[in-house]
Amino acid sequence: MEKDFNWQNGIIDLSKPISGHNQFGGWLVYPDGTLEHKQNGYLIGANRLRNDDWILHLLEKSWVDMNDFIPAYFQAMRN
Repeated sequence: MEKDFNWQNGIIDLSKPISGHNQFGGWLVYPDGTLEHKQNGYLIGANRLRNDDWILHLLEKSWVDMNDFIPAYFQAMRN
């Protein structure tokens, strides 16, 4: 699966949205910071990002690829 984010010197550039949203594997990050998993519709509203420990919570989900979720999460936190 092709990644929809920018690489610079082997590092993901999280500062530039692409076509209104960034995509990290199955995760979409919208300009307002909302995260959505496009295959199953799992949605984390921007207003909830700082309320819970999403990384630990999603580690328990068998369908989550943390290599995609973690950069998506940090991009959402930046937005």
